[in-house]
Amino acid sequence: MRDTYLLLQNEANQVLDRVRTLGGDLKMETKILEGRPATEIVDFAENNGIDLIVIGTQGKTGIKRLLLGSVAETVIRSATSMVLVVKK
Repeated sequence: MRDTYLLLQNEANQVLDRVRTLGGDLKMETKILEGRPATEIVDFAENNGIDLIVIGTQGKTGIKRLLLGSVAETVIRSATSMVLVVKK
């Protein structure tokens, strides 16, 4: 279990390093949260005065969306701030 956690932490850090590189001179702060994704995103935004949440989605529909749920949809329904959804 610990190995899986470390692997996921490492992967998350690599992704955030890439985002920071792509952002160039853009001022940004990155944060890795643990828990239920939608809940953690919405709570973090509310507790830190975030006025815009940008979230990606793969645009699943039908049975795939029903079975897997949708973090983006839950964030949209729950957030008090604006949400920008980027479809992959």
